[in-house]
Amino acid sequence: MKQFFKAIDYIEANLSTEIRLSDVANAACYSDYHFARMFRALAGDTIVGYIRKRRLSIAAERLVSEDIRLIDLALESGFDSQEAFSRAFRKLFGMAPGQFRRQRDWEGFMLKPALTSDILKHFHEDITMEPKIVEHAGLKAIGLDMTFSPEKAVEIPALWGQLRGRIPDIPAKTGKAAYGICSGKQPGDETFTYTACLDVSEIGHVPDGMRSIELPARTYAVFTHKVTSPDVPAGMKVTMQYIWGTWLPNSDYRYTGDPDFELTDDRFDPESLSGEIDIYIPVVPA
Repeated sequence: MKQFFKAIDYIEANLSTEIRLSDVANAACYSDYHFARMFRALAGDTIVGYIRKRRLSIAAERLVSEDIRLIDLALESGFDSQEAFSRAFRKLFGMAPGQFRRQRDWEGFMLKPALTSDILKHFHEDITMEPKIVEHAGLKAIGLDMTFSPEKAVEIPALWGQLRGRIPDIPAKTGKAAYGICSGKQPGDETFTYTACLDVSEIGHVPDGMRSIELPARTYAVFTHKVTSPDVPAGMKVTMQYIWGTWLPNSDYRYTGDPDFELTDDRFDPESLSGEIDIYIPVVPA
């Protein structure tokens, strides 16, 4: 958690200047992709969203307490223009900056406070789930992939639907497992590539529109997610928030930056959407 708060300290010290995702992640000694996931799980917001709300909250306080021109406040708050600042301010607080200033009272408005350990404790408490640490022999798989943003992750089941229609096309499938493999896409971006794929004994011919993927032997922290609702993405989101936001920052392990994946086997019924899914997070001792 100390590394996480180093990133928070960096953000708070640079709210009046340009802040790049890579600089925030570097302050915490994590990759852009992993820190973006960790931040979202811990804070319940994206890094960009948190920074914008913090800047606007400070600006709201300054509007009432200081005699400052709107254009100067906009630029000092990291916006390129007064128009962009006013638009963002209205979206967050429901009124224009000038109107907010005239009422000279910010009580009742949801200003975004700086993250503290007490706030995070409130977000994440009474968690006891512990993973198994296993040595996985590696895998070979063939399937379909797509790039998603965090907001579009609810569309992942549709990708699995496409894969089910093409199962006969996949050669050398073992029938032992299906994998949902998640990997980073672009530095400084929160999007990720998700590959819905089937376990194969060997990779030879890859059908048109599909991709092959191989993961070497690695150490993983393995969590078991119990599917208790037909809304699988919603349940997985809660589990992922726990893994990335609670367990990993407080564990004796660190994420390696390699792809993580979900494994489904005969314990999961895709028709009734019930059963268990294992989640593999590649780790090494911290």
